[in-house]
Amino acid sequence: MNRLSSLRRRPFSASTRLLHPTTRASHSSRTISTTTLQHRKGPPSTTHPSTPPPSRKMSTSTPSFPPSELTSILTEITTLLKSRSETLSIAETAAGGLISSSLLSQPGASKIYAGGLTLYTLPSRVAYAGWTPETIAAYKGPTTDIVAGLAKAVRRDLKSTYTLAESGTAGPTGGSTRNRTPGYVALAVDCERGTFVREVETGLGGDRVANMVRFAEEGLRLLKDVISGEAKL
Repeated sequence: MNRLSSLRRRPFSASTRLLHPTTRASHSSRTISTTTLQHRKGPPSTTHPSTPPPSRKMSTSTPSFPPSELTSILTEITTLLKSRSETLSIAETAAGGLISSSLLSQPGASKIYAGGLTLYTLPSRVAYAGWTPETIAAYKGPTTDIVAGLAKAVRRDLKSTYTLAESGTAGPTGGSTRNRTPGYVALAVDCERGTFVREVETGLGGDRVANMVRFAEEGLRLLKDVISGEAKL
């Protein structure tokens, strides 16, 4: 009887059945051990491999933005403009873009927002708002005449239904005149019916951030009054 026949007739014992599983387990153990050693060659991991990384979801709204003082009036203005198919542009200085960014936080803002400029420096007003070197030489702080001119220039260029312009003294430092006192702001809204202006003193002293928020709020209030027909020339 040859060797092959002998192997074929040999009973398949329990010890034989366990041979292959044992071999696989041993091979698997060696593989895991090798992988572990490879990891140990590098710097120690600060995160457990089985722990998923923290979720990084970007919120579309936070408790601090837009400022809570603005949320209600933003909704009113957006609703009014949408219902009339009208548009809005912004020219702001001391508010630093807060009015535009707050408006753009509203759903559907692209239907009403025609554009905006933050004209914080005097040279930027020469470049984008029609100022001249003579205008700069005569500048003595924010006034209703200045914001009226800014509103007209931006509305002319962006061809919006309304343009809201703001210029104020946010602080903490200021000057000796009324319009250079921290908390003073001049506002204007230009539209087909004319240019509506308003002056406000916030009474918030040199709190720069609080004044910026209040400037934005008062500007939006004037805008709402003009849109709704409550403001008078």
